[in-house]
Amino acid sequence: MFIDVYMNLIVFCILKNSKGLENLALRKHAVQSSNHRIAWEANKAVDGDKSTSVYHNSCAVTQTRQSNASWYVDLEKVVGIHHVTIYYRKEQDWETHYRGRFAGFSLYVSNSTDRHHGSLCYHDQQNRPGYPTPTMTLQCNTWGRYVIIYNERNPEFTYPTFYSNMAILELCEVEVYGCPNTLQKEGECVDCPSTCKDGHCNETRGTCLSCSKGFSGDYCNETCGPGSHGHRCSGDCGFCRDGEPCDHVTGFCLNGCANGMRGDKCKDVCQPGTYGPNCTKECGIFCKRSRVCHHVTGKCQNGCKQGFSGDTCEDAEGLPVSVDFIYGLLVMIIAVFVMNVVFFTVFLVRRFRKKTNHIVTINFKHPKYTFDNKAFKDEGEVYYSEQLQELNGLVTNIYDGYENTS
Repeated sequence: MFIDVYMNLIVFCILKNSKGLENLALRKHAVQSSNHRIAWEANKAVDGDKSTSVYHNSCAVTQTRQSNASWYVDLEKVVGIHHVTIYYRKEQDWETHYRGRFAGFSLYVSNSTDRHHGSLCYHDQQNRPGYPTPTMTLQCNTWGRYVIIYNERNPEFTYPTFYSNMAILELCEVEVYGCPNTLQKEGECVDCPSTCKDGHCNETRGTCLSCSKGFSGDYCNETCGPGSHGHRCSGDCGFCRDGEPCDHVTGFCLNGCANGMRGDKCKDVCQPGTYGPNCTKECGIFCKRSRVCHHVTGKCQNGCKQGFSGDTCEDAEGLPVSVDFIYGLLVMIIAVFVMNVVFFTVFLVRRFRKKTNHIVTINFKHPKYTFDNKAFKDEGEVYYSEQLQELNGLVTNIYDGYENTS
């Protein structure tokens, strides 16, 4: 027993002085299952006061006569935890009274307030003589947001005689040492490997808890092998061009797809009517069923129309010209037709403009207004005198006639 206590104290002294480790629980929000007194609320266990007497109002104490008791501190975010130090209530009759209350407790680290969702770091065994001690430093190399201390008295169990018959927690201070978002190595907080998922790794060994997409290995320093990608390298590559491997992170084919495939990951066959590399070619129009061909080779699925042959039906039977020539001729005919339409349209527009360029002479007689005989000029632009503009809206008042000559 004394050897265990001695070794525990040595570990405590070494870890307490570990350079770079922080008490991540200090003055964080804490909650307990019940309050024995208002002055003994849950936050008393993280206020920095290590006094182990409840009469100094520095401890968090739950109610008596309970079958279970719990306390937790919220570290505000998921952090890397190295060890937890617990200062329990220690009065003069520790060995005969308060030790029995502390006995059998469990320590959990979780990402939620439910201990069942977390990992068990420590459980005080019933048959360990001398345990628990008033101050305990417990290794807990893991990541989590909530540190939970729990104790219970199950009526169906038979406990050692020194155990209390009720579950109660009397925590004077709880310190959670670790490095936020970093790992502890030889007393220093250093960064986890950048390829660890979310930057999380084992607090002491530096091994990644999980790898980012595209990486594997204990330290996530190995890229996925050929043909695989993604989380835990579990994704299969598609059909990349010339059998090249896909990107080990995204699974994309960086240089395009093999014949007949499309999409970023080249896992989709060409849409109907297309084939070849990246599906950029169109099936022949002389397939028996036009534009229906094999997505890889372009071969017409149902043969060729009459007068054509070959896998892609591009060979014209009995004609001294090739299909490419026919395609070119069709394009030229369409181009000539379009040019003629454009020319004819321009011709009509110009002719219409010439017809509307006649000078229109308007003679008005009015007691107030007189005009020269110029209303229209070349190019169809209308010129009004300042006097004519004053007549805007007064046309209905014109009492004399007009003469329109062309």
